[in-house]
Amino acid sequence: MRCNRCGALLNESDICPNCGADVHIYKRIARASNAYYNLGLAKAQVRNLTGAVESLRTALTIDKRNIQARNLLGLVYTERGDIVEGLSQWVISRSIMPTDNLASRYIQEAQKDKEAFDSVTEAISQYNLALRNARQGNTDMAMIQLKKVTAAHPNLLKAQQLLALLYIQNGEYNRARRCLNTVLHVDRSNTLAQRYLQEIRDRLREKRKNSPSGFRPHTEDETRQPLSGNDVIIPHSTFRMPGNGAATAVHILIGAGLGVLLFFLLLTPSIRRNAYAQGQSGNAELTSQIASQDAQITSLQSQLEEVQRQYTSLQTAGGDTQNTQSLIASAQNYLAGRLLESAENLADIEDPTTLTQTEAAALYQMLSGNMTSYASEIFDSGKTALDAGNYQPAILAFVRAVHADSTNAEYVYYAARACAAANDTTNAAKYYQMVLDRFPASEYASEARSYLTGANAAQAQTTTAQASTSAAAQTTAAAETAPQTTAAQQTTEAAPETTAAEPETTAASEET
Repeated sequence: MRCNRCGALLNESDICPNCGADVHIYKRIARASNAYYNLGLAKAQVRNLTGAVESLRTALTIDKRNIQARNLLGLVYTERGDIVEGLSQWVISRSIMPTDNLASRYIQEAQKDKEAFDSVTEAISQYNLALRNARQGNTDMAMIQLKKVTAAHPNLLKAQQLLALLYIQNGEYNRARRCLNTVLHVDRSNTLAQRYLQEIRDRLREKRKNSPSGFRPHTEDETRQPLSGNDVIIPHSTFRMPGNGAATAVHILIGAGLGVLLFFLLLTPSIRRNAYAQGQSGNAELTSQIASQDAQITSLQSQLEEVQRQYTSLQTAGGDTQNTQSLIASAQNYLAGRLLESAENLADIEDPTTLTQTEAAALYQMLSGNMTSYASEIFDSGKTALDAGNYQPAILAFVRAVHADSTNAEYVYYAARACAAANDTTNAAKYYQMVLDRFPASEYASEARSYLTGANAAQAQTTTAQASTSAAAQTTAAAETAPQTTAAQQTTEAAPETTAAEPETTAASEET
């Protein structure tokens, strides 16, 4: 026994040798909890699972840290078919004592066989569905589901008890007894199963008591008349004439025929009942499917009529731009049932604002509203091309998907990613910026922000390098032009001398 405060081993003293706490009361509590654990263990060994559960739960109420009692309670729950409750007890036990705990091995063994675990989980779901059907009065469907569950998992005692209860309600007492005997084989002191058996005995006793006495066969003592003095007692002869065996064969054939007839008479009502229940269920599902399909067909017809009307109006209004031609091709493919091609034509319209006509804008809105589901197919083709290293087809597919459904952040992100992979930094920055503008809270926003930060830094470095290169080029050009400028200045300085000579010449002319 360990101290409840420090976890140190305790001795016979009522004082903890490590922390000095008074553990007298704690020892009494632990002894009481262990006593109930031993009682629960003894009951579990003789398959009194109901009593074992009560004793073990009492032990845990007294001391919730009783690991042995909690592990044993999980085993008892698992034996009764309550695998979820058993796993819950083991998980709690492992959280209390993570090391050197058998609960860890129990959990690993339960999760090792995934198919068996999934089968038990599915059986529990079927049991819950059957319980819901039984509460709603659909007992036939509930019995069918419970038969499947009990056939696959006989130890699921709750399903056996519910099936026995439905059998009792239908008056099928022998089948109810078989289910209850299975329950008592697993849990010998199951009080609910014993109560159902007592209910069957009471009903049979009441039925025999209320049966008419005229149908009760008379015994030999009641039909025998008293002998008089002149009566002669003639003994019955035991002699039989030998036969050739033909009568015996006829009797056997008659008995076999009666047996087959009786078998079909007893089996046919059950078969008809099950077939009727399955037919009702199938009819309900078929009716709901037909109603859903009719609604879809009606909606599609109305959409087709609206597209046809708007398409006719658009052709009448005219239009020779590329976007208008793409819109008309998209409408034609939509009317022909080629929805994927219609989505691709619609994605070719890069700027819907160029559709200035009212009919064209309305037609675009209607078609784009119906193309959301088909944008995923275009996106899938783009991912396939991207994985194969074909960047240009991938970029085209992702851009079309964005145009077909501009509300999906993943489409815009992959368009940016494909452009970055193809070294198309301009378009990559465009779509990454679109991710930040339209979907700032998405999972792709941080990557888009990092890319744009790096791209801006790289652009700044490129701009600085270009400026430096341009300044160096201007300095070199200035150095090459300097000698020419000096010669021109010399020529200009020489010019005044020539000009100064002109007055002298003029004066000479006057003297002459």
